[in-house]
This record gives sequence, structure tokens and C-alpha cells, in this order.
Amino acid sequence: MNLMRHLPMTWLAGLLVVCAQAAAVAVDPPPLRIDSEPQYDLVPHLLHAEDPLGTWWPYDDQGRLRVDPAEPDFTPFSGPGSARRVGFSRGVQWFHIRLQHTGISPSRRWLVVGNPHLDSIDLMLGSQGQLIVHDRGGDELPFDHRAVSHRQHVFPIDLLPDQPVDLHLRVRSASSLEMPLNLWRPESLIRRDHAIYLLLGLYFGITAGLMGQTLVMYAAMRDRVYLLYAGFRIAVGLGLLALSGLGAEFVWTEGGHWNRTLQQLGITLAGVLAVEFSRRFLGTPQRMPRVDRHLQALSTLWLACFVATSLWPQHPFVPQLLMLALCTIGLLMFLGLHALRRRYIGGQQFFAAWAATLAGSLLELAIRMGHWTRPEWLAQPLVVGSTCEMILMAFALGEHIRAERRARQQAQSLQISEAIRLNEARRTSAEKSRLLAAVSHDLRQPVYAITLAADSLAQQPDRPVSPATLTQLREAIASADHLLDSLHTMSRLEVGALHPNISCFSIQPLLERIDVVYGLQARSKGLRWTVTPGIAQVRSDPILLERILGNLVANAVRYTQQGGVVVACRPRHDGLLVQVWDTGIGVLPEQVESIFGAYFRGVPETETDSGVGLGLFIVRESAALLDITVGLRSRPGRGSCFWLKIPLALSAPVIHPDPSAPTRR
Repeated sequence: MNLMRHLPMTWLAGLLVVCAQAAAVAVDPPPLRIDSEPQYDLVPHLLHAEDPLGTWWPYDDQGRLRVDPAEPDFTPFSGPGSARRVGFSRGVQWFHIRLQHTGISPSRRWLVVGNPHLDSIDLMLGSQGQLIVHDRGGDELPFDHRAVSHRQHVFPIDLLPDQPVDLHLRVRSASSLEMPLNLWRPESLIRRDHAIYLLLGLYFGITAGLMGQTLVMYAAMRDRVYLLYAGFRIAVGLGLLALSGLGAEFVWTEGGHWNRTLQQLGITLAGVLAVEFSRRFLGTPQRMPRVDRHLQALSTLWLACFVATSLWPQHPFVPQLLMLALCTIGLLMFLGLHALRRRYIGGQQFFAAWAATLAGSLLELAIRMGHWTRPEWLAQPLVVGSTCEMILMAFALGEHIRAERRARQQAQSLQISEAIRLNEARRTSAEKSRLLAAVSHDLRQPVYAITLAADSLAQQPDRPVSPATLTQLREAIASADHLLDSLHTMSRLEVGALHPNISCFSIQPLLERIDVVYGLQARSKGLRWTVTPGIAQVRSDPILLERILGNLVANAVRYTQQGGVVVACRPRHDGLLVQVWDTGIGVLPEQVESIFGAYFRGVPETETDSGVGLGLFIVRESAALLDITVGLRSRPGRGSCFWLKIPLALSAPVIHPDPSAPTRR
């Protein structure tokens, strides 16, 4: 009776056991069959469970499979890549998969956990309810203690033919819990790593080279924009060293939290320097002051993140930093687009550089979130985007250097022009001061002569005026009139108010007037005086031409003490050649070019240092107005020859100027 009473309870317990076994069969997927393929993606076949307390283990202290009703609830993922969406969690995560090797001989495989930032990893391999292997990994373990020396977390696994193996992974991390999980043949993984290490080495080599070049630019230009960009590249390189796992393998091999901490520090420092570099490169404080205030706030926010990461390195700031980094890169890209539209220097390369960085960041984020499978030809999109950014920004900085050099050259040209203008102004002021002194000196003599003549006339009221007194008065008045006429002509030439009145006329009447005016002066000094007649017709302004020739003849008579003066004219095919020969003191070779300049007075303390120094300058400027060529041949101590080449009249009617016409001044 007691047996019959307890029989239903026994059936009920058996039924519950059968149901539990059925449920376990329903949850546990069939084993993943491993054959000769070089690589297997284990993510679609994983079972995942979370252990909030972190106390559960699948095996007991004796290595036997634990039968525990408190076992976490393992559930399959919905599809490929979903294991990478675990996100950020401080709890312990468990991953389970069953493997079965179908070959005929044992096979060595490497299990690769493609996230170098995980703090702690426990790998447990069991077969037939017994623990076979228990390996440890993660950033907290020094690099030298890892089972395989690799930038990722790699565990060797030995698979026996047709023997199922239960693989449990216990993962704990304060950083991103992304779990790319692959099973590789060792030789296949090594071949693939060669290409990845080559890409990473090329990237860091380019980074080091461009950083050195940028520092050289800063030393040469002393512009902080180069120093800010060099610091930005150092920060980005530090972050990518941690992100790629190369830092843990070659730099900070002692383990700990350095991999995660330096990654966050590199990101935050790169954010501060990127914003400050962009502000200075684009000149937003001057060009876009309203936008610059927002950039300053963004830089302050990045600086606050840097301080928080330094003070609390154990806190996982990575999600917030990634979102802030994407927003910052997008903002800088739009600023580059604005600079491109406004045609700022280097704006095109600046926009393209940040666009490449944004594309690489979005691709890396999509891969890590499981929305896109990482292709073999683009194993490191963030590195590729950063490399493109470096190269493009190098061109942008090159444009900046060329613009700086052009600006400096223009500034130097302006400075030189300003110095030349200032020196010219000083020289002109000195010449005008000397002119005023000469004018006051030369005008004082005729005025003094007129005063003496007037006093002589006042003392002889009853006597007729003597011819000598009249001659003295006439000469003084003529000298003063000549000085004033020269000054008036000089001022009209400087302001461009002297306009010639071109006509065709015979040269002979002009030569006759020159003979009458200056012949008496030459003969009174005992000089031989000769004027050859001319019958040529010329095309010029008769009044200006007479003033030009008169200045040349007056100088020849003034500076010739013995010998003679000859005025000769001879027709040539390209004009009428008029020459003024004298046997005076001549002109020194070094003075031939400057003798036609304004205020030239000859050698000081000699007879040539007289007058205002405007006669030959007026000759040169007036001749230029009349299209007359002026020249000089001279031998010091033997004499000089000033010559004019006057355009000939072709077929125009000849006009004889009226000698009684008023002289134009």
C-alpha cells in the first residue's frame, strides 16, 4: 500500500527530470563541427548569460561539471554579430559553445577574442563533464603571462577527433564588452596578422614622420597651429596604440588598467587639441566669432572629460566619449565645408580630412556594434580613416605654410617699399631744403644789386642815369626773373600742368634769337661764338624748345672761361641733331647720369656749385614732353657736347613763331 501510495510521486519526479532534460536539449544547440577550414566565426553559435553576483562557476573544485539549480539562464543570440552588442556592463558575462572536431587526427586551434580591452577572461574547456583546461587572460594579466603573445587575447585549444568539447568563457570588464570570437588555424592567423601588423606599422610610421615634420614647421614658423596639430597626432597615436592592442604588447606590458585608461586619455586629449587646432587653423576668433564661442565651450567640455578620466580611470567613460567624438568630428567637418565654400586657405583639405575621419569612425562603430561584418580588405577602418586624415591635413598645413610665406613676402615688400618711400621723402625734403637755401642765396645777390643801384640813383638826383647802373639793374632783374621762371616751370612739371603746343616751324628764327641773346655774353667773356644756320623744319613746341636750347647754351657760356661755344644743327634721317659744344671744364664720368637730376649743383666749393640746379632737370623733363632725345658727351678739362634730336616736320605747313609773342611760363 505504501508503495502504491508513493508511486505517483515517483512518476511525477521522473516526469520533471525528463522535462528538464528536454528543456536542456532545447536550449543547448548542436555542437559546431570543426573541420579543415582556416577560420570559424563563433559568434552566431554562442550562448550568453549574465551573472550579476559573479559567484557561479560551471565546474567545482575537483573539476567536475556542477549540477546547480542556480545556473545562469543561457540564451542564444538572435543573429550574427549580436554578441558584440553586449555593451557596457560591470557584471560577469558567460559565453558557452560546444565544439566537435570531425577530422581523423588531433588539431591545434587558436581561440581569438578580438577585444584587447577586456579586463579579465577565464577560458574553461571540458569534455564528458570533466574540466580539461583552465586558462586566464585579460588586461589585468601581464603580457608575458599570456598563453600566446598577441595583441588580442589568444588561447590555444586542442581538439580531438569526434570528441565534443564544452567551451566556457567568463568575461569581466569595465570597458566595452564587445566579443568578436573566432577560431583560427595558427598558420592562417599568423598570415592574416602579417598584413594587419604591416598596416599598423605603416600607420604609426607615417604618424611619427608627419609629427616630426610638423614640429620642424613649428620651429621654423613659430606658429602654434603646428604645435597643436603635433600634439593632436600624439594623442591620437596613443589612443590607437591602446585600441589596437599594440601598446599592451610592446609598450605597457605590465598589464593593469593601462590599456583602457590610456585609450580614454588619448581620446579626450585628442578632442581638446583637435578643437583648438581647428580654431587657430580656420581663424574662427576673427572670421566666425559666434561659432568660436561654441568651439570654446566644446574644448572646455573635452578638457573636463580629460580631467574626469584622469581622476577616475576605473569608470567606463567610453560610451560618452565615443558619442562626443562623433559629434565633434561632424562639427569640424561642417566647419571645413564652410571654409571650403568661403575658399579659406587649406579649407578643401581640412574638410576632406575630417570627412575621412568621420567615415572611418562610423565604419568602426558599425562593425563593433555588429551591424556590419568586418571585411578582409578593410580590417582597420579607423586606422585607414586616420591615415587619410593625416595625409590630407599635411597638404592643408602645406597650404598654410605657403600662405604664411606669401604674407611674409608681401609684408617684406611693403616694408621695403615703405622704406624706399621714406628715404625718397627724406631725400626730397633735403633737396627742397637745399633748393630753398640756394634760392634765398641766389635771389639775395640780384636783390642786393638792385638795392645798390637804387641807392646810387638816390644819391645822384640831379644827374642822368649812367649806362652802367642801368645795365646792373637789368642784369639783376633778369637773374631774379630766370630763377623765378625756373621754379615756376619746375612746379608745373611736378604736378603735370605743363602741356606742350605742338606745331611745325623752321628752326632758323629760333637760332637767330639764341645768337642775339647769348652771343653778346660769350663775346664779352672773350669767347669764340659760332651759330651755324639751319633751314630744317621741325615739329615741336617753339617756346619750350627755345627754353631747352637756351638752358644748354647758357650753361655752356657760364662754365667756359676760354676757348669758345658752338651751336650747330645737322639734319639726320630720324630727326634734326642740334649740338652745343663748349671748351669748358667738362663733366666727370660719375656725374653723367646724375647731372640731369633735380637740384644738381656740381662739385661743392667750385664754380659749378652755383644756381638752383634745375636747368638740366627742366631740359630733360621738357624734352620728354616733346619727344626729344637728349644726350651728353664730355671729357673733363676739355669740354662737353650736349645734343638734342628734334622730330622733323613731314608735310605739315611751316609756322614761323612770332618773336613778339609773350613767353609762356
